[in-house]
Amino acid sequence: MNLKNRQICLKLLQKSLTSHSFANEIISNYYNNSNLDQSSRKNISNMVLGVIRMQGRYDYILSDIYNGDYDNIKLILKNILRLGCYQIDRMDSIPNHAAVSTSVEITKKNIFGYQKLVNALLRKYINIKDDYDLDLNDLNSFKLLSHPSWIINKWIEDFGTKKTIEICNYNNNNPDIWFRINGPNSRQDIIHYIKKMKINFKFHEIDDSFFKVSSASNLIDSNYFRDGLVTIQTPLNGLIVKLLDPKNSDIIIDGCSAPGGKGTFISSIAPTANIYSIDNDKKRFKKLLNSIERHKIKNIKPLILDMISDKLPLANKILIDVPCSGTGVINRRADLRWRKKLIDIEKSSVIQYNILDNASKFLSEKGVLVYSTCSIEKEENFKIIDKFLSKNKNFIIEDATNFVNKKVVKNNAIDILPGEYNLDGGFAVRLKKV
Repeated sequence: MNLKNRQICLKLLQKSLTSHSFANEIISNYYNNSNLDQSSRKNISNMVLGVIRMQGRYDYILSDIYNGDYDNIKLILKNILRLGCYQIDRMDSIPNHAAVSTSVEITKKNIFGYQKLVNALLRKYINIKDDYDLDLNDLNSFKLLSHPSWIINKWIEDFGTKKTIEICNYNNNNPDIWFRINGPNSRQDIIHYIKKMKINFKFHEIDDSFFKVSSASNLIDSNYFRDGLVTIQTPLNGLIVKLLDPKNSDIIIDGCSAPGGKGTFISSIAPTANIYSIDNDKKRFKKLLNSIERHKIKNIKPLILDMISDKLPLANKILIDVPCSGTGVINRRADLRWRKKLIDIEKSSVIQYNILDNASKFLSEKGVLVYSTCSIEKEENFKIIDKFLSKNKNFIIEDATNFVNKKVVKNNAIDILPGEYNLDGGFAVRLKKV
């Protein structure tokens, strides 16, 4: 990676850590106004998002070796040091001496006068970084896992120390990009195209409707993607749709639907069903409309409505993928861990219950409602369902193993922690109105 691209990394990192926008959005917006080649984009994205993921570890070690108050160091200097640490730790193609020297050069250009400090700290980091190990008897050392202390403490209480470490390590790796094949007629053509392009690919172990490839950009640039024959979607989201079990005769509400991944999959499975895709976020709603257009879908009616308070169409099947803390997808959203607080889970749970309560009023007799989140917190999952069932005796939980692989099911619901079966973390339960 040349010095110019490292400078871009610093610029994007600075903006990501001082803006309300998420890093993925900031990076995407930058690329839309640049002529960077695909290789540069990939390297820049990996470095910026990688530094954001691992900044907790780097700050823990740097604060230990810095002779002063590390918290008072200017943000731009911290980011130069973090970028240097990431190159040393994660980029085998870059020699350590090159990571140090280019960090010094970037310091000269951006915060002149601190280059000797950067040189000294990064050289010391190289020498001592492997001396830092997780001590199970010292919770302070868990900062090496690069997650906020409140998350670490909560997960240890909920899942145990071993599982917490596994989740954190999974979250600190680059996420896989998964593709969904839309319709059986596309499958052989797409496989033939991938083989012809000499791209390695692998189907998911739980659901072979989904696959990943060694070069996602080649597939995204293909006509198969542009024409909606394949789309980006995680296998867990596909399992949630299969839990709904859509049929052509159904009237379906896809609630909190933007950007439209689940709705388009519902349409692929049940192309003559009547589907209402509903969201109240106008910015995200545009992405929903774009998704419907790209997939050339005719049986989805998009509606801007509030799932908490508005009157909804009557349906015999409802899917609500409610807003949540997102702790099951921290692997995909690098900066999410640093933005969320414990109070956010409590706030989300109020919204989630209200959405479930309102949606249930528009479900026909003997209808099915699937409640899902991309959270692994019990307060947003089973506690919501327990509260709802205690107040609505005419609903029961249907066993998810009747619809999806039993490996992903716990207590009759889809309940997965990040990294299990190479899946994101999340939750989904199928409720039947009786």
